[in-house]
Amino acid sequence: MPGRLRKFIKDTSAASMVEFSLILPMFFLAAGGSIDFGYAFMQWNAAAKAVEAGARKAAVSNPVSSDLANATSLATLQSGVTPGAAFPYFIRVCNGATASCSGGTYDATAMANIVNAMSPFLAPIKTANVTVTYEQTGLGFACRPGGPVPTITVQLQNITFNFLFLNLIPGVGPITMPAMKTTMTGEDMSNSNASPVTSC
Repeated sequence: MPGRLRKFIKDTSAASMVEFSLILPMFFLAAGGSIDFGYAFMQWNAAAKAVEAGARKAAVSNPVSSDLANATSLATLQSGVTPGAAFPYFIRVCNGATASCSGGTYDATAMANIVNAMSPFLAPIKTANVTVTYEQTGLGFACRPGGPVPTITVQLQNITFNFLFLNLIPGVGPITMPAMKTTMTGEDMSNSNASPVTSC
C-alpha cells in the first residue's frame, strides 16, 4: 500500500490538465473583462453623443418649461422691467423622472422630442433619465421677440452599463454610469417655422 501511494504521489501524467483547469476560468474572466471594458467604453461615448444631441435639440425646439414659450407668462416674468433692459434672471429645472419643472409648467411633448433625439445614440435612454435646465445667464433682453435666450443644460443620469459577461459573475451587480451633461445656448426654442413668440 505505501508503494502504491508513493507511486500515485509521484505520478504527473495529468498535471497539465489540472493546471489548464485552474487557468481556464481566469483566462475567460480576463477575456470577458476586456470585452466588457471595451463595450462599456463604447456605451460611454454613445451616452456623451446622446447628451450633445439632446442639448442641440433643446436649443432649437419648444422648451420643456412651457411658460418660457408663452407670451403671457413671459410678460408676467418681465413685469416692471423696461423693454430692452437686461432680461430678468430665471431658472427652470425640468426633471423627466418627476415630470415637473421648477417654477414652470412641464411639457411632456417637448421632453419627448429631446429624448427622441438622444435615444438613437443609446437605446436605454428614457424620459426618466433626462433633466433639462433653462437658466438666464445675461443673454437677450426684456421683450425680445422670440423670448429669452437661456443657457440650456441637458443632463443624463441613472443609466447602467449593459455588460455581456461581468453580469454573470455572482456579486457583480449593474454599474451605473456617472451623470453627464452638456450646456448650449438657446436659439429659437420653437418647433415651428412661425414667427417666434413676442414676450411683451
